[in-house]
Amino acid sequence: MLPAKLNNNQEPDIHRHKSFHESLCEGYHFEVKNDIKRMGSRSIYYYKEGHSLLISHFFCSRVHVLNLETGKLRWFDHHGSTVRSTGVCNHEIITTSWDGTVGVTGFDTLERRLILTEKGMGRSPDAAISPDNKSVFSYSYDSDKNPDLTSNAIREWNLSDGRLKRTIQLPGTHLSKRRCGYCMVYDDHLFVVSNTGHLHIYNWLTGSLFAEYFCYDQLQSLCLFPALNMLAMAGSLGTIYLCDFSGRLILSRRKAHLHDISQMFVLPDQPEIMISISFDGTMKMWKIPGLELLDSAKVNGDRLWTATAANDLLIAGGDETLTCIYDIKNMHFKLKGMLIFSDESYAIITNSTHSFFTNDQSIMQVRKDIDGTLPDDQLSEYLLHTECNLSVLKDLFNPENNDQPTFLSNNKGFYQITQ
Repeated sequence: MLPAKLNNNQEPDIHRHKSFHESLCEGYHFEVKNDIKRMGSRSIYYYKEGHSLLISHFFCSRVHVLNLETGKLRWFDHHGSTVRSTGVCNHEIITTSWDGTVGVTGFDTLERRLILTEKGMGRSPDAAISPDNKSVFSYSYDSDKNPDLTSNAIREWNLSDGRLKRTIQLPGTHLSKRRCGYCMVYDDHLFVVSNTGHLHIYNWLTGSLFAEYFCYDQLQSLCLFPALNMLAMAGSLGTIYLCDFSGRLILSRRKAHLHDISQMFVLPDQPEIMISISFDGTMKMWKIPGLELLDSAKVNGDRLWTATAANDLLIAGGDETLTCIYDIKNMHFKLKGMLIFSDESYAIITNSTHSFFTNDQSIMQVRKDIDGTLPDDQLSEYLLHTECNLSVLKDLFNPENNDQPTFLSNNKGFYQITQ
């Protein structure tokens, strides 16, 4: 008599032989030592052409560049304070910082080519690139420098020589104790939201105001859906507002989070799927235009600042020291592992905690599962040396098809197709 057919959830009644590595690390797990300095995430950006993550941190001004194929970690310290946003244009890294400057740094050399700033420019939380890749628009809190000034500003800089081309003084009274602002460029439109509750839409070529909309919210995030001629905006109330590109027609709104929505963006190959992240520690997946909730996940820590999509993965981080990696290929959040950064080191630990990779084994330790104690030094060193494997990184991040057009999904809330 033949055995009954197994359903998808049943395990076959056959003993599977464990691999050597599985047997070796059985009963142990790997972790970063408690006394190692760890860094929260302020901005995470996936640069597909370089197959690298750019990460800025909550507690310092350093920007790390992690190659997801080779595992090599590089960094630069060009700013004097926290770097609030990172991106790439023309194979150069664009950074905005609380030090009141925008930096332009070569991706290959990590040498800074331009410092974009002027005397009246305050902290800069965000920047956007023009469609022709020749200009960068930076948002800044100019009231930092002039307490009598109630308005923040957008500046357009020439990316070839760093020349200031134009300053747009934003209407409305900005709150001195509430710092939030965001800008994006698409087609001939420059979209700006701020803590005044205003959405302003400018013609970026002429600087003229095209449209504006006001809502009773301190707006700080923005997301565009070009195929639908729609945009989403959100702020401190945790509400997502959908409107058309005119900015005049609110199509729908939904209470999405308990606290500030710090970022929204479209998945690279899913132009109608949006991710929102919040200071309530959750991230959510929505289908547009109906704002249908597909899935949600509670991420380690309280405040989430940033996330990015890399192939079929989503990497999210915030004030806490762990950056979480999720598989999203089935439109659901499935935790795959964690990234932990220190000054010159990093570690990636899979969700099972039985496999890891680090560029510095001295930051790691191994514990017994049964009681949490540390094995003797000789066994610990052997297990760490044996189980540290670059394949952990490659298995997670290896792109499936390099022949397709490049989609840059970043923390700017929009996507951009390049060749």
